[in-house]
Amino acid sequence: MQPPPGLLEKLTAMFLVEAREHVQALGSGLLELSPSASQAALLPVVEKLFRGAHSLKGAARTINAGEIERLCQKLESLFSHVKSGPGLLSPQTLEELHRLVALLGQRVDTLEAGQPIADCVIGKNSNFRLPNSEFRLRLRSPSALPSPSSMPFSFRRRSSSP
Repeated sequence: MQPPPGLLEKLTAMFLVEAREHVQALGSGLLELSPSASQAALLPVVEKLFRGAHSLKGAARTINAGEIERLCQKLESLFSHVKSGPGLLSPQTLEELHRLVALLGQRVDTLEAGQPIADCVIGKNSNFRLPNSEFRLRLRSPSALPSPSSMPFSFRRRSSSP
């Protein structure tokens, strides 16, 4: 059964608005994380980030944006890893989280431009290995993974002073 004409376009337009908000929240939330923070301090932030990635994954599935869905699954896996015990947010894990969020933002930009988003696949080879995880990120070219400084969003720490 085919969806009504124009439905996928409307859903995609709504998804893009929601995706921008989630990517912004993920990037801002990552700035609150520190490998030296206590597990008690990390858990609420990581749980919020996990829920954001999970929500975005479901929305991506709705519009058949499989690459975005898989990136969100990778984020969920990393957040679950960090939540599973103290000391599991290493500098390497934090860097990988920043890179995945940057890549996610790039994929949303690509989707918005109407271009295919097939540069990223989940497979057995990985730039980053998470113990006991079946999810591995493999990039077809190293330049496909942007550095956090090249993110199209402005992630800034909120200042505590007015």
